[in-house]
Amino acid sequence: MFEGLFSPWHIVIIAVTLFIVLGPQKLAARWQGTTDQISRWVDGEETPVAPPEPAEPPKPKKPPLAHRLGRRFRWLRRRRRVVRRSQG
Repeated sequence: MFEGLFSPWHIVIIAVTLFIVLGPQKLAARWQGTTDQISRWVDGEETPVAPPEPAEPPKPKKPPLAHRLGRRFRWLRRRRRVVRRSQG
């Protein structure tokens, strides 16, 4: 039933599909990471598990210009109302 499942043509088709789906850079990075882990395991080195360093919080994005202008105009309108109330 599974005769010739791993024939050279099947392996080539699987390799080409992986290359197309993942892309050459991701495929190379994964292969490099896998070979590094296997070589460490074979050598008997234990990989130290260091706690992840806290990442810097991302800088808040600047609101769009329309949003900033609208906020500024609302502030000016409220300010005018307060000034009119205090004068009248």
